[in-house]
Amino acid sequence: MDSWQKKYIYDYWDSRTGAIAIFSQALRDPIEKKQKERIEKSISAAVEERAGALSDKELVLTAVTMVDDLYKAGDSAEIWDEAAEQYLRASVGTFATALAKRGYLIHYLVDNGFEKSDLGMQRPLDFYPLWFGAAGFIYICPQKVALLLMEGEGVNRRDYIASLPRYIDEARDVSNQVVEQSQLKKRHYVYLDADSVPETFSRPLSVRESPGIITVCRDSAPTRGSKVAVTLPNGPLAS
Repeated sequence: MDSWQKKYIYDYWDSRTGAIAIFSQALRDPIEKKQKERIEKSISAAVEERAGALSDKELVLTAVTMVDDLYKAGDSAEIWDEAAEQYLRASVGTFATALAKRGYLIHYLVDNGFEKSDLGMQRPLDFYPLWFGAAGFIYICPQKVALLLMEGEGVNRRDYIASLPRYIDEARDVSNQVVEQSQLKKRHYVYLDADSVPETFSRPLSVRESPGIITVCRDSAPTRGSKVAVTLPNGPLAS
């Protein structure tokens, strides 16, 4: 059997085994480009087949654990490169596509604090947009939006922390607009606020009982054994 044909679908991203890090590392081995392309196709085909064999209930429950495993893996990942992007696209990205085709969308809401320093904000500002984007998610983060607003006005990156209070309210307004557009376009999204306020997730939560919406809320660090709050859909989205 092809070594990339795992028995269970969660084997492709299980945070308990470090699956994403291990399999991404395997793609960094000195192998030819054509072989890497064959591996990517093999992973994608296997994930698609296993997703297709799941009932709607099994698919939705798998989606909950998958997105949280994705965040846990991203919290500890040390490398971002072509291999990591390729693996996430083939595994999680393929599952995300299969989930949407079945009429389900993930809204993953993260309320986690990050140290307000260049190093402390590196993941929410620079790493997570790439990580979640490769996996098929729109990444929404007011602190990232604030950085983009600053860049548009010529503010130097080294002044980010000092300038953040002046931009964060506008950034949250823009983030809510992105939420609305993502919902209209029926896209999976991750909404991470590194310093939330009570109303941060009011718009995503307002649709949590809508058909097809899988809402997963994390307000604690993504450590092993930590919990998330989940709202499951009654049925798929209308076509």
